[in-house]
Amino acid sequence: MSREDYHDIIELFEKADPIEPPDDFTSDVLRKIGAGGEGFSRFPWGPIEWPFLRGDLSRIDCFLHFAMVGIFYFILSLILRFGFDNVLINADFARGIETQWTFTFLFALTFIFLGVLLLKSGLRAVKVAEIATVVYIGLVFASGIALNSLIITVHFLPYVTVGFIVTGIAMGLFLVITLVRYERSSG
Repeated sequence: MSREDYHDIIELFEKADPIEPPDDFTSDVLRKIGAGGEGFSRFPWGPIEWPFLRGDLSRIDCFLHFAMVGIFYFILSLILRFGFDNVLINADFARGIETQWTFTFLFALTFIFLGVLLLKSGLRAVKVAEIATVVYIGLVFASGIALNSLIITVHFLPYVTVGFIVTGIAMGLFLVITLVRYERSSG
């Protein structure tokens, strides 16, 4: 298809008189699509809503979110500590994985402590939890990079390391969103 095939349509548009939209056109369209807090997009069944970004959070919710992450890391530390005993006896990369259980155990203790701190101190503890969560995200990234440098000879483990990094960062962002929602609902 070439430009000549559409010549009639193009000519029709070029000759048409311009139409000026009403002054309230933009605000009317935004009102009709539900912009301004109802969701990101409208579909026939309603707006798309992200439940983890909506609603108010209490101290107990913050405690539960941080405790949930802490329990996850506690279970992961047990798996890394005791689950690989027979597998890692003669492996070249064993040193890197054997040190990871320490980090995950410390993460578990930290998140459970932060959850209790948020439960007891409320808004006063949010800044400490925010700083600790950002430090956690950095440590996950650094730990994953360090682990990857130790296990470069094993072909599938770099993918595991990337999964570890992405999951850890996603969990950190989940906690940051939790803190922001708690501040917004309490402030």
